[in-house]
Amino acid sequence: MEMEREINVTPWNHITTTSKINNYSLDNCLTILIEKDGEYFFIVEEEQKVLDISQMPGYIKEDWIKYNKKELSLSLLNAQIKKFNEYHDVDQLEEELILLQSLRRDLILKGLVS
Repeated sequence: MEMEREINVTPWNHITTTSKINNYSLDNCLTILIEKDGEYFFIVEEEQKVLDISQMPGYIKEDWIKYNKKELSLSLLNAQIKKFNEYHDVDQLEEELILLQSLRRDLILKGLVS
């Protein structure tokens, strides 16, 4: 029996993860939403690489996050919200869904004010 490995992006906070099969390589790609000091970013990477990085020392994780993180976008948040709404048991995911919707609203308001 294989033991499940957790995604560890410390000192960043792991907020949500969704997955999608890459049509070309057939690898499972993860979209990971992360937060640190009130700043939110996302990373898209193959699952195995994410799990491998999770086991590495903090300074390696920090460098990996620094070079792979991307700014949140409205389209990414909409896709994340859509995936979370597709789950049958939304009650378990309610906190994550509320956070995604709040981030979406903040991003829209920033766009209107800027």
